[in-house]
This record gives sequence, C-alpha cells and structure tokens, in this order.
Amino acid sequence: MDVRRLRVNELKEELGRRGLDTRGLKAELTERLQAALEAEEARRGPGGEPASDGHCKVPIGLRSV
Repeated sequence: MDVRRLRVNELKEELGRRGLDTRGLKAELTERLQAALEAEEARRGPGGEPASDGHCKVPIGLRSV
C-alpha cells in the first residue's frame, strides 16, 4: 500500500482500523500509518504469515546461539 497516495479520509480510516490516533495533518497521518505498516510487516513470519507467538520464525539451521 502506498500511503502517500491515500487521501486524508482514507488515512484516517486505515489508522482507525488499527486503533491509532486519527488526528493531525496529512504528513503526520502518513508517517503514523507507514510506521504501523512497517511494524506489522516486522511481526510477520516467513511467507507473510504472522508468527503465532509474535516472534519471527527462523529455521533451526539459521539460528545463532
């Protein structure tokens, strides 16, 4: 999703779905939504699926102990 192309009302709708603050200028809303999307992406496991425990899943052979 390219948040820069969204209109203010669309930004507010997306932020509201995530339980985030919907007040502010378009630049602030854009930053807030982009940060939320990046955080969601970071919480996802391989293949775009969320890890069940909230952590990234790493194959055993790739773990550094």
